[in-house]
Amino acid sequence: IPVSDAPYVREKKSIVPEKEEVVSPPVVEGSSCRPAEPGNVSLSGESLAAVRKILREEIEKAIHKDDALAGIRELIHREYGNVFATPLRYPGGKARLGPWLSRVMRHNRISGGSYVEPYAGGSGAAIYLLTRGYVDHIVINDLDPVIHAFWWSVLHDTDTFVELVEQTPVTVESWERQKAVHARFEEHSTTDVGFATFFLSRTNRSGILTGGVIGGKKQSGPFPIDARFNKSNLIERIRHVASLKRHISVFREDAVDLIVGLKGELSRRSLIYLDPPYFHKGCQLYRNHYKPKDHAVIATTICQIDIPWIVTYDNCPEIRDLYQGRQYAEFSMTYTASHKRITGREILFYGNLVLPESPTLSKSG
Repeated sequence: IPVSDAPYVREKKSIVPEKEEVVSPPVVEGSSCRPAEPGNVSLSGESLAAVRKILREEIEKAIHKDDALAGIRELIHREYGNVFATPLRYPGGKARLGPWLSRVMRHNRISGGSYVEPYAGGSGAAIYLLTRGYVDHIVINDLDPVIHAFWWSVLHDTDTFVELVEQTPVTVESWERQKAVHARFEEHSTTDVGFATFFLSRTNRSGILTGGVIGGKKQSGPFPIDARFNKSNLIERIRHVASLKRHISVFREDAVDLIVGLKGELSRRSLIYLDPPYFHKGCQLYRNHYKPKDHAVIATTICQIDIPWIVTYDNCPEIRDLYQGRQYAEFSMTYTASHKRITGREILFYGNLVLPESPTLSKSG
């Protein structure tokens, strides 16, 4: 049975990633471009686009090998930043921490290794670090089957996924159909579930999978349903992530099981970044949220490992008590709850690391 047609099932597999390979992104070969004579440079729009594409891919190849080319990374980001962004919108996502995390990794001399997200969601920071060459391998894990289905299908059934993006009209009727897939995900293929997750994240307010549609069902709001659904740009992002799949491991494991399972496999040149559901607002933002005892188990587990780690949370007394005595820093984060934009104070705990600066959020992340 083709994978894309099989019912969604949880795969029985080891949580230990395969041996990492240093594989550079694909490079366009066989180009017939030759240097033009001085003063005689004339390229059509199509030719110029081809040259820029080759240049971008050559530079991508270089930055995976040389961490010193930070300036070139920023040049690529300014020119092609959207291509390197995660395709999945996700509430409370920490993509904007990506640039700061890269500086933390460089300062602690752990660049070029592995980066693990036990609560992946949109994996914004992970995609940032991988596409810019700060890490060689990322582990994307999410226990939520619909999130796992998205990442699995993007990496392993890319063409079918892209075809769904191209052919599915962005309408309220399509939105209703994708909501129905989520409601009974066990009856649908992994790729269909993954696409439903993608569609809802791009058409729901603030990317909340259980939230309402942008513009309302009558489309009388200030923004239409497709306000966040630029198909050509999103397809480019999807294909870019898929081209790096040999650098990516995707799992659907409990966060504690993942950490324990990887503890003996990861080198010191790794970073585990945990962004568990918020303690107080988690039930409003996520399909899966924690009870107090779940937060306590995570705190106990992460504080016992000797690999560099970071945990971010909403800044509240209950969480501070769980991580009492641990190093921490505070920062602000804007998110949505009950259709309101809220700027809340977040807290970041860390271990086996030295922070070169306070946490900062970058719009370009």
